[in-house]
Amino acid sequence: NGETEYILEQYIEMHDVNGLQIFEGDIVKFTYGKSLGTSEVVFYNGAFCLFSEGNRCRPILYYTTEIIGNIHTCFKMKQEGILI
Repeated sequence: NGETEYILEQYIEMHDVNGLQIFEGDIVKFTYGKSLGTSEVVFYNGAFCLFSEGNRCRPILYYTTEIIGNIHTCFKMKQEGILI
């Protein structure tokens, strides 16, 4: 076929603790107070969110984040259920 498939990932206008730009599809470790977790950054219901316990969407602005990968490099983690 010869066609190339592209996946667009939007920059969300935020940086992680190391100053890296955060994009939709990035996998981040997040903290908020004593709350810790790992999630994919997703656009849901009009906001960029992280999914926490109980599959609840939490707006990313309230969390301190550190990028640990993206949906392409961490595909195996998602398959194994480590990431929601």
